[in-house]
Amino acid sequence: MRDLETIVGPENVLTDPAYLATYTRDISIVQETWPEAVVRPAFTVEVQRIMRWANKYKVPVFVTSGSCYQGYGGVTSLTPGCLVLDLGRMNRILEINDKLYYVVIEPGVTYRQLVKEFDEKYPHLILDVIGGSPEASVLGNAISRGVGHTWWPYAEHFECVCGMEVVLPTGEVVRTGSGQLSGSKSWHLFKWGYGPWIDGIFTQSNFGVVTKIGLWVAPRPEAYDWFVIACPKEEQVGEMLEFTGKVMIRGIIGGGATIGNALSSLSANITYPWEINGGTAPLPDEWIQEKAEEHGVGAYNLFGGIYGTEEMVELRWKQLKEIMRDYPNLYIMDRDMALRHAEFAHRVLYDHLGYPHRSLFGWAHWRGGGLSFYSPIAPFTREDALKMQEIGKKITAKWGFDYMMKYVSGLRAIHHVGLLTYKVPDEVERARHCFLDLIKTYMDHGYYPYRCNPWADDYILSRLDAGYLKVITKIKRALDPNNILMPGYYCPEVIE
Repeated sequence: MRDLETIVGPENVLTDPAYLATYTRDISIVQETWPEAVVRPAFTVEVQRIMRWANKYKVPVFVTSGSCYQGYGGVTSLTPGCLVLDLGRMNRILEINDKLYYVVIEPGVTYRQLVKEFDEKYPHLILDVIGGSPEASVLGNAISRGVGHTWWPYAEHFECVCGMEVVLPTGEVVRTGSGQLSGSKSWHLFKWGYGPWIDGIFTQSNFGVVTKIGLWVAPRPEAYDWFVIACPKEEQVGEMLEFTGKVMIRGIIGGGATIGNALSSLSANITYPWEINGGTAPLPDEWIQEKAEEHGVGAYNLFGGIYGTEEMVELRWKQLKEIMRDYPNLYIMDRDMALRHAEFAHRVLYDHLGYPHRSLFGWAHWRGGGLSFYSPIAPFTREDALKMQEIGKKITAKWGFDYMMKYVSGLRAIHHVGLLTYKVPDEVERARHCFLDLIKTYMDHGYYPYRCNPWADDYILSRLDAGYLKVITKIKRALDPNNILMPGYYCPEVIE
């Protein structure tokens, strides 16, 4: 511990149990695990020295970028007695290039911080934002391959990463892409560099500590308009998904367009009705339909943005309405009605314009403080939408929970972000059983999660292709011979 203190200063090596408790769990189903200490470096060179220290003493290290809670198990460790490497102090915006539209940032830079910088000094730039906390790490979400809600293609965050600085588990630094050349003028402009492209192995992995990225950002569009499109019945979700795919592939609507079912949207406006069944069974369909009609919410609701010049926005509206003719069950919601609904208003007035908000916490508090995302990927087809709904409703009902979900759009497939909400601590164990049942059943039908809570890592890895697992295990062994960095996270445990 004294060695660690010489690296970052005694004030940045923390062992007080009251402080460590904030790193034992988040709002998700992850198991409570206590670290031995938390260390908070400020510079890449300190991260290098910490990793060398960890190899010397064989101490496992788990990494987080600040203390923002999320539904994927983001601030917690997996191994008791480990060291948590909190990169929250590394919060410098190193460069903003407002002519070539990119930024260079460290892990501790938050959405709130970067948006504030844009607002004050670069109002012609727009950042694609997530539905989670404004205090979340921009870098952390990108290397987790998260998606946002603003403007395509910027909503696919890893697609916009261009050039990384990474500290390997043994302490060396590697600069990816065009950063291979010292003094490169294109590090954050040309992704590929020369030879094998390795950036992807440092996403959703335990192969290195990413300490810097270049990130492409968007010019703020000249014109913007928005819509909420709804369908009245659950069985029409297939039409909604197919329609969304058509307008996304044609570039008619902007980035991570979102579809939500009625209950996930209602949870932003009303409180959970414990008096109905005490939370032991899903809420009756009749009650959900009654509340949906009362609040003007469809069975499924698509909120999206249209961006471009005034002429382009007008043309895209025309194209949107032409495609809607093939889907008579879909209708455009009245604007005044939409804006009376909390979630719709937040999406179209904040998310779509690059301003983050706290919708995640509304979902977490709906039932009692617990939220875990299960997020299988689905094609834009009617059949797949109906199958996803069938599985989600059946499994959540089996365990006494409600089927709440958001579809967040990609360009060829869509992220089914299921919201498993539960009361903490009473329902956590039941939620864990439900979560694993959901993951297993979706995978049985060919829908694998694009991202997952580490609590379910072992199960997911057990289902993956043997050839793929062999490759990533070899990479892990080569880069981390002592299995120091986040052992077992997204990669099978490497034990000699």
